[in-house]
Amino acid sequence: MRKLLTVFVAVLLVFTFVSFAAAQESDPVFDNPPGDMKWVPGGLPWALFIPHYTVTGGWWSGLCLQNMSGIANMYKIYFCGNSGYVTGTVEGALTGYEKVAWMLTYAMCGSSEGWIVVESQMSLLGFINYGQSDSVTTLGPFFSF
Repeated sequence: MRKLLTVFVAVLLVFTFVSFAAAQESDPVFDNPPGDMKWVPGGLPWALFIPHYTVTGGWWSGLCLQNMSGIANMYKIYFCGNSGYVTGTVEGALTGYEKVAWMLTYAMCGSSEGWIVVESQMSLLGFINYGQSDSVTTLGPFFSF
């Protein structure tokens, strides 16, 4: 009986090790060291894509989001440089139908230009404004899907 129990524990440990190793191989965090991670769909079911932002050369950008639901909605914003690598993130939650706006900065985005992905629990509406001094261009609306 003791031998059988020892064999069972050994098989269980090997199975656990193999499962953990396989999970590491498919995990983007293990595939790319921190700071070199490309965005891949995450744990939140909705995604909103903003095609461009810039915070360099006299240009400014402002990001606006609105919760399209009457209940709280968690989100995570991924700022991706032109190479596609994640350069910054912001997490938060919006109450029912709440709106939020940010003036983007290099410190927030981690790069001077690129694109944005916003993952959320439920649908969001988004706009990006950008311009130089008093000229303003608005892109949007963008809806999550």
